[in-house]
Amino acid sequence: MNSADLKETRRALFELQRKVGGLNPDAEQYKLEQDEVQRRLTELKRGLSDAQSKQVAHNASDAATDSQNESPATDPRDTASELTATEMALETSRTEFIATTLDNVLLQEPLDAGWAGTAETQVGTAIDNMGHTTNSELYGVQCQSTLCRIEAGHDNETAEMDFTLELGKLDAFRDAHAFIRRIENADGSIDTITYISRAGYALPDLAANQ
Repeated sequence: MNSADLKETRRALFELQRKVGGLNPDAEQYKLEQDEVQRRLTELKRGLSDAQSKQVAHNASDAATDSQNESPATDPRDTASELTATEMALETSRTEFIATTLDNVLLQEPLDAGWAGTAETQVGTAIDNMGHTTNSELYGVQCQSTLCRIEAGHDNETAEMDFTLELGKLDAFRDAHAFIRRIENADGSIDTITYISRAGYALPDLAANQ
């Protein structure tokens, strides 16, 4: 698959994600999942502490003293690795829930055609003005009355940072609040979905939409 095909595939994927994001988030199911992950995190942290204590005691003990009767100490690195993976899963779940909730808010928000049109034009113009100095591509932008959803692809982290900084310079989003969902691809490129509030507004209260 060449570069153009890859970008078109990503664009189609983002459009599908936008449509799926319109589903109401199941807050009750999310809470159950979070509680289960938190329980597992607590177990892992306790296990890591125990494993570290056993390792220290094992290293400090005299090898000749009941060494044959001792159970081998658990390697703390194994528990730490599982703990890290569980924490990453928790963060991924949290990010997906916030993004889905914001998608739902955007779909329900009334349209301020004047502001939305201006904001969308400013985003497109900003990317055009960056010209060949940027390695970012705008996949799509949707604005309503106080919130915009901006989808973009970036060749690397530098391009992603430049793109984000450029958004912050626009009049439509001056002193705005934003939430960014990042997707790191195998080729080193990065796709982002940026939810950004209108100037003078904050992002919606997520708790109120659960």
